[in-house]
Amino acid sequence: MRSKLSGRKFAEMGQVPSKATEQIEMSKDMAKAVWAQVMDNMPRDFTFVMQTGQDAFPKGSQVMLCYGRMTNREMLKRYGFCITNNKYNNMFLKLRLEVSDPDFKYRLFILQKFFSLDVDRERGGVQVSSRHFKVHYHHFNMKVLKFMKILSFNVKEDDISCIVETRSLSLEYISLQKLQKVYQDFLEQFPTTLQQDMADLRDKAKLSEMTVRQHAAYIYRTEQKRILINQISLVKILLHMIERLMRGMTLDFAVTRIFELETKREFPVNRLMIDNYLSSLKRGMKKNEEEYFRLRGMDPETGKQLMMQTQKQLLNNISRVAYRQFEVKGYEKMIERIMQQPLLSSAQNKNTAL
Repeated sequence: MRSKLSGRKFAEMGQVPSKATEQIEMSKDMAKAVWAQVMDNMPRDFTFVMQTGQDAFPKGSQVMLCYGRMTNREMLKRYGFCITNNKYNNMFLKLRLEVSDPDFKYRLFILQKFFSLDVDRERGGVQVSSRHFKVHYHHFNMKVLKFMKILSFNVKEDDISCIVETRSLSLEYISLQKLQKVYQDFLEQFPTTLQQDMADLRDKAKLSEMTVRQHAAYIYRTEQKRILINQISLVKILLHMIERLMRGMTLDFAVTRIFELETKREFPVNRLMIDNYLSSLKRGMKKNEEEYFRLRGMDPETGKQLMMQTQKQLLNNISRVAYRQFEVKGYEKMIERIMQQPLLSSAQNKNTAL
């Protein structure tokens, strides 16, 4: 396509249809007549050409246009509309380090190395203490979690490998809690809830009063909220899994369905969305197991059998009713006991991040 007139100048020469004409349903013959009239009134110095292969389209047939794999943001910029349930859609999230953190310089160093933010000082490079992330609906963003682990990392006690690898359950738990709060705070910045927006879009009276731009804004805003709400849901599921592991349960059991948070239908979909994290968690737990056996001079096979026997005995000693109560109730007290020692140690070392 090529044009000799700018879009703005052409819009000034044309006519904007009113609300009444926008609602009219036209037949093919009426549409062709309108198109012919528009072309007759077209300025002679405005031309465009659409080319296809020879005999690609029969004369008078409809020509389809593929908009491409675009986010709602790109579709609004290029075409003036956006769609619901756009699988290519995403939202931007900006996170930064706290300058007041006593370990700010060390965390900044880790951020630059792990996110490849090398600063070329000779060319006047500037140290960057923040990062932009693309958050999608259909999968859990590991890079955002990595940034949260840099914020929560205990400089004096934690191994730096725990940032890249999923090996420290306490660090994972604290980072996921902070990530949940970040998503929740971002969601609460919207003036309305998702339910209110959906109610307005279903209200025919309000829908008829909306302009095209207002309707597009509603769709864009609702899709942003869907992403945040789904990410919060995924974080809650991961927190529950970490709690199971911290109570001594196996990884195979920890990843099973969480009845309080997901339905039978949602379970397989959620596992696909967090598959990247579960794979990292499995590798991390495997390394922890190997390190445990190595430090105690145990044969891996003997150690695995001993662990299986201990876990089996634990399950046999608990009745099904008590086991269910153990699953649903008492989380806060258990987590307080598990987290008491690392938090106490962090307080003694004056690490405000934990």
